[in-house]
Amino acid sequence: MFNTSLIKNIKTEKIWGNLRNVNLNLCSDSRKYFEGQLFFAIKGARFDGFNFAEDLISKNCKIIIFEETKESIEKAELYHRENPDLCLISVSDCLIALQELARVRLEQWRKDKLVIGITGSNGKTTHKELLYNILENVFPGKIICTQGNLNNHIGVPLTILSVEDVHEVIIIEMGTNHPGEIPLLCELVNPDSGIITNIGASHLEFFKSEEGVFKEKRSLFDFVKKRNTGFFIANAEDKFLCKLKEYYGLHFFSKNKKSSKNIIYYKLSLNKLTIEWEKSEIILENPYLFGDYNFRNLLACFLLSLFHFKNKKEDLINAANKVGLPANNRSTWIKKNKKEIFLDAYNANPSSMLVALTAYAQKLKREGIDFNQVTIIVGDMNELGELAESAHKELGQVISSLGYINVIFIGQYKDYFIQGLQTKLAYNSLKDLISSPPAEFTQAKYLFIKGSRSLQLESLLDIV
Repeated sequence: MFNTSLIKNIKTEKIWGNLRNVNLNLCSDSRKYFEGQLFFAIKGARFDGFNFAEDLISKNCKIIIFEETKESIEKAELYHRENPDLCLISVSDCLIALQELARVRLEQWRKDKLVIGITGSNGKTTHKELLYNILENVFPGKIICTQGNLNNHIGVPLTILSVEDVHEVIIIEMGTNHPGEIPLLCELVNPDSGIITNIGASHLEFFKSEEGVFKEKRSLFDFVKKRNTGFFIANAEDKFLCKLKEYYGLHFFSKNKKSSKNIIYYKLSLNKLTIEWEKSEIILENPYLFGDYNFRNLLACFLLSLFHFKNKKEDLINAANKVGLPANNRSTWIKKNKKEIFLDAYNANPSSMLVALTAYAQKLKREGIDFNQVTIIVGDMNELGELAESAHKELGQVISSLGYINVIFIGQYKDYFIQGLQTKLAYNSLKDLISSPPAEFTQAKYLFIKGSRSLQLESLLDIV
């Protein structure tokens, strides 16, 4: 929420009507508009939010910001004649205006408050949710974070503009699929502290290599280090993150003993984390998380919280012990019709596939589950460019090496996958599988489902 007086601080072309000083929320999606919001009519290559202005006016929208064109000016003059109480504001570029407004609002809000940035190849949203829930448990009503997947050049400004004065900490998830996007977001957010979750094979169609991914993601670290007002947490076991140059605020974590003053050592056993902390130990026991990788995620978020709020140590421990993950198609456990299902239908790339499949195999072995009762369902990993063939072939090889027996693949890369793991259960589309599900799907007691968002693999739950 922000006061409309801030609009006077951004470059506008023309204003029709009276811009009153009121506190309100901002909306950029006409489908989600409700009365009392300011509507920001974002204009893209294939859409223009101002085309929905009439519908919004009928819903009693009082302020609309839009991108100026000859056609939009004519519409604005007509709308204002018909609705004298309506305030319309034209700008030369809606996206730049949105980002400028967010920058002004953040500067107004900031003062001695805390801005945290999170990026990485995998687990950004998981880290965001864990960190938010830990801090919200200790400081109820004082924390705000990126909603859903609004982690790009449009979503981040929208998150900033939803901040209220009562909030003390804002957690910003930063996503990217093209070079230069993380630096842009950092310029906008100017984070005090941060976490890079990991560096893996994601969006290689545009970054070309993991080195390219690292160069992009480390921009967050460079901004935090330059600002020199907060802390940064990184996994020393990551072959790229271990290259970050130490400064007083950087703290690595590792289970492997190394000679470094800024490494915090930990041990992990099932759902128990033992952390070496200031010549003593901190023990976290959380029964709600799955896989070693999620406990490392928890560790990073707990450590960043602890460095900022050492006086709340016991409260933070209690919060970390009971935090879980939301049911949003990410690492979700579901029980349905006597089947136990692991669903991660939000995203997939080679590194996230590897850690999830490995953790799942470890769980099955630990619990003595017969692999014949298990069916693995994996789908396309998108945005890999020329590496798509080798990556999907290697995925098949990884699944084979982990000992899985019943495997289904769905998507356009099935022929590449079959090169790594011979299976007759390879489908071009989800529709093909749903129309005639094999016995390996219908009779399995345990299902592992993971693929890129475009496949919408959560639809498989409808036929379980």
